[in-house]
Amino acid sequence: MLELLRTGTGICSRKVLQEGLQQVLYDFIIKGIKGFAFEELTDLLEEASWMSE
Repeated sequence: MLELLRTGTGICSRKVLQEGLQQVLYDFIIKGIKGFAFEELTDLLEEASWMSE
């Protein structure tokens, strides 16, 4: 998912960004994406668990 984000939007690696605000913003965006993906996966697993009972 992160690779699709990079290629689709042109976001570069964190290493390329300047220290400070750019890296903080990058970290915030990535943390949000990971959190969203984890929540969606958790919901999917709960639904699958309920359906398999």
